[in-house]
Amino acid sequence: MTPHQSVRLVAIAFVAVALGTNASAGQLVDGVLIVDGKPFFPLGSWNSNWTTPQDLALLGMNTAFRGAPTTVERLVESRQFMRECAKYGIQVVPYLAYGGREARTPWPPESVRIAARLAEEPNLLAWNVGDDIYLPALPGLRQTVALLPQLTPGIPTIADCEPKIGRSEEGSMTFCDPDRVLRFEAR
Repeated sequence: MTPHQSVRLVAIAFVAVALGTNASAGQLVDGVLIVDGKPFFPLGSWNSNWTTPQDLALLGMNTAFRGAPTTVERLVESRQFMRECAKYGIQVVPYLAYGGREARTPWPPESVRIAARLAEEPNLLAWNVGDDIYLPALPGLRQTVALLPQLTPGIPTIADCEPKIGRSEEGSMTFCDPDRVLRFEAR
């Protein structure tokens, strides 16, 4: 697989919604994510608590994907991690764990509210609201997708969905209007 095909595969894997005005590290311009005045292509990997921002920087990654906090204690840890990432120019995508074939119960609103407090960090790139989303999960996911833009207007929301989700009526109901869909394109 060529690098260009890899970027296109990443583009297909994500369904994203940019909501409201820009308050995050990047901004949506004609459907392309712009960070520091240039098209931005996330290069990162899922990382666990033992992966440090220094590790990511040494690997040449520009994005950290990390679980979003559900408690005030975890919020403090997440802020510290994000601030350390900022020293290396790394954008952060907090992940609100949800997905899979059996997912039906969305994140509790109080947990979403705690995670939303990360919106104050300037290197918050986007919220990732789900992984491997299938049609049965969409009704539960709608609650989170509706609440996040109220709490953090302007920060894009992304989800890793089964390919046909983005084209389905249920996907359209969850991720709203196609003018707000974020896409990553090779340039």
